[in-house]
Amino acid sequence: MQSFARRRLNIIEFPNLNFSEIATYSARAGYERANRINRLVGRIKEFNGLPVVLAGFRCGMVDAVNTVTRFRGSVDGVILFSGINTNTCREANNFQWQILQL
Repeated sequence: MQSFARRRLNIIEFPNLNFSEIATYSARAGYERANRINRLVGRIKEFNGLPVVLAGFRCGMVDAVNTVTRFRGSVDGVILFSGINTNTCREANNFQWQILQL
């Protein structure tokens, strides 16, 4: 973390709303969650004006992609780690890395 701070990068882990929230694909792909992330992005930019890049790991990539597609132009970039290749879950298939159009 120290090396990131010296490079003047913001690093914030986006938590669930509360302990009872279950982060299903439907929740991650919904408007409410994307709106919460977008509001956080806005607050970060107000705080120091540095570029904001969303990084999504595994299921978190659904959060990142959902936010970027719903609020185009709100972030400066997106990094997707370990994206979904194929999955038997119907909702997950909407986020396969082969079909993403960012």
